[in-house]
This record gives sequence, structure tokens and C-alpha cells, in this order.
Amino acid sequence: MFQLKKFLNLENSANFLLFLIPISLIAGSLIINLNILLFLIVGIILIKKRKLIFRLNKIKLFLTMFFILIIISSIINFATAGPENIIKSFLLLRFLILYFVIEILLINNLLNLRKLFTISLICTSFVSIDVLIQYTFGKNILGYEPIHNHKVSGIFFDEAIAGGFIQKLFLLSLLGLLIFYDKKSFPKIFIIPVVLIHTVAVFVTASKMPFVLIIFSIILLILFFKELR
Repeated sequence: MFQLKKFLNLENSANFLLFLIPISLIAGSLIINLNILLFLIVGIILIKKRKLIFRLNKIKLFLTMFFILIIISSIINFATAGPENIIKSFLLLRFLILYFVIEILLINNLLNLRKLFTISLICTSFVSIDVLIQYTFGKNILGYEPIHNHKVSGIFFDEAIAGGFIQKLFLLSLLGLLIFYDKKSFPKIFIIPVVLIHTVAVFVTASKMPFVLIIFSIILLILFFKELR
């Protein structure tokens, strides 16, 4: 009974739904959209209940203008793009609201980023190892073979999105190691194989843009974090 009350606590629920986002990305678009929607509902209720203040700054203003421009552009191009494009542009607002909610909760110390980074690292490491197994042995851990044109897809079965998934969460995974883990719990020497596994996994998926982006991310991290140098 006590555990149920603890789970139903708004703060715990918001954190739980945030931690599920990396896992939801593996499950597919329907699950991730449902996860984000639930997080937004719980987050907004928590903000309202705690009477947290929303402060508009330059970043928020810039992002808001950016999303408004997308909507205006879709309306202007209604004749060529059709009504579906307008609906999609309005649905993109959920990501703007998601940023607002996360920022407010973070500023008020209501989100635990350490667990988010840890789960992100587990997910990207699992997908990376699974991809490398499929590339090396012809089948991944679930027995899936590469899809058409011999593209390595790993656990995503018939979708060639493994490289993009790893690249998108790579920064969260590596930043978690650099920021939250001390030398005793995670020696710096282990950072090298983590980076190599993720990078090689993206490379074997033959996803050109994710590979370029992950290399670019590594260069930036090397420049800003002396631990990597």
C-alpha cells in the first residue's frame, strides 16, 4: 500500500515517466507519444499544484517564435502541403511544452537526471551491442536478421533506425558518465570502450548522418570535457 502511494506521488510519477522515454523510443512512435503525453499531463498538474512560476527568457522566446513560424509556414503552404501538414505543425507544439515543463521541474529540483542518464546509457549500450552482434553473426539476440539490402537494424526488426536511436541518446549517455559518476564507481578508462561501442555500432548500421553527428558530438565533448582528452 505504501509503495503504491509512493508511486502515485506526482513527483515520483513525473520522474518515472521521464525515465521511460529512452525505453519508449525503442518501443515505437505510438508508445513514445503516449509516454510524452502522460509526462506532460503529470508535469503540468505538478507545476500547478506546487504553484511553480513560469518565467519567460530569451531561449523560451526564441523557441516559441520558431514553432510559431513553422505553423505560419504550414498555413501559407496549405495549397501544396494540405491540411495534414498544418495538423502536424500544431502537434509539434508538444515538444515546446515538453521543454517548458522539464525546465521548470529541473529548476525546482523535482527531476532526477542521474537516473535518466543511467537508463539512457543502458538503452543505447544494449542497442549498440545488439547491432554489433547482428552485424558479426548475421542475427541479433532475438534472432532477427538484417533487413533488405543487408542493413543492420538490430532490435528494431524491419526499421533501419538503430543508428539514429543511438546517436540521439548518445550525448545523454556519455554526459551521464562524465557528470554524475566518480572515478571509483566508473573509472575513466571505461569511457573509451563505451564511446567505441556506440560509434562502431552507428557506423555498421550504414546511417551516414547519425554517424557524422555522433563524430561531431564526440569532438565537441573532447573540447569541453578534459576527462575525454
